[in-house]
Amino acid sequence: SLVLFDGAVNHGIIPATRFLQTALHVEADGVVGPETIAAARSAPAPDVVAETLARRAVLYATLHERWRLGWYRRLFSLHALAFTA
Repeated sequence: SLVLFDGAVNHGIIPATRFLQTALHVEADGVVGPETIAAARSAPAPDVVAETLARRAVLYATLHERWRLGWYRRLFSLHALAFTA
């Protein structure tokens, strides 16, 4: 939920949902419905988090060098936060 929320803040709800759905290997329609929820519940969280953040990193690779490193730092911090209590 943290990774999806952060993505929604930075990219918008629909793009963030599509990142998640692609990581879950379900139709990336941008709508969290029963199929997305079922896939999220059954998928290994570390794999989904890593894949979702990797897809965001690909997008950030297109940013100007001046900002890119900061966005990558954010993703690495988010990855660590996703697995802390």
